[in-house]
Amino acid sequence: MGLFGFGKSKIDERKEDLIIQGKDWYDKGNSLAKLGKDQEAIACYDKALSLDSANWGAWTNKGNSLAKLGEDEETIVCYSQAIRLNPKDLRAWSNKGFALNKLERYEESIRCYNQVIRFNPKDHNAWFSRGNALASLRKYDESIACYDKALSLDS
Repeated sequence: MGLFGFGKSKIDERKEDLIIQGKDWYDKGNSLAKLGKDQEAIACYDKALSLDSANWGAWTNKGNSLAKLGEDEETIVCYSQAIRLNPKDLRAWSNKGFALNKLERYEESIRCYNQVIRFNPKDHNAWFSRGNALASLRKYDESIACYDKALSLDS
């Protein structure tokens, strides 16, 4: 007999129901975000995450909506959570790098772009963004090398 007198199968069924409901909230949030209703989208992502906190896509997309609203610190928290759950979420790595760069936290942003490049060395946007962060640190030779790499991949 499982928790609270339910058989294990009942608990598993309930857990599956919550995940499905969480996906519905996630999908609604995505639609609202596409309509530019980011505040409403965030509320949906929050509901999805309350039902399934392991939904790394909801963390990433909540971060995207927060970024559009200029909530940079909170954005970084969401991307960090998405990355913790799915270290191969290149979109979260890249977007976290962009948010960190915006806050002039260049060394941290470079580490994020390095992760994107590690998983996908042909991502020209990551090379370009890495170059921008390096230029902000006045590491011009390194930044030029990144721009050259981005240009070679873009053609």
